[in-house]
Amino acid sequence: MNDSEIRVDALLHQVASHFRLGMQGAAAEGLVQLIDRLLMELQNAPLPPLRINELSALLGEVLAAQQRHDHLYLADLLQYRLAPLLPRG
Repeated sequence: MNDSEIRVDALLHQVASHFRLGMQGAAAEGLVQLIDRLLMELQNAPLPPLRINELSALLGEVLAAQQRHDHLYLADLLQYRLAPLLPRG
């Protein structure tokens, strides 16, 4: 694993933890940072089309959960469904 991959993974887990602990402000800020970071990572290490479709659908679920204020589900999506989709070096 390279350095930036560890940071994205750590950020992902931090954001999930903030949502679980009810720290919505920190979680929302972290989610924006996480999405920005993912976009940068994906420019450097593009994913296969099938994986991009999975990621796109998952991000739609993440946004829907955020709109419903379903923070526990959102945290689960990040930690258990998004993390495995991240590129591995």
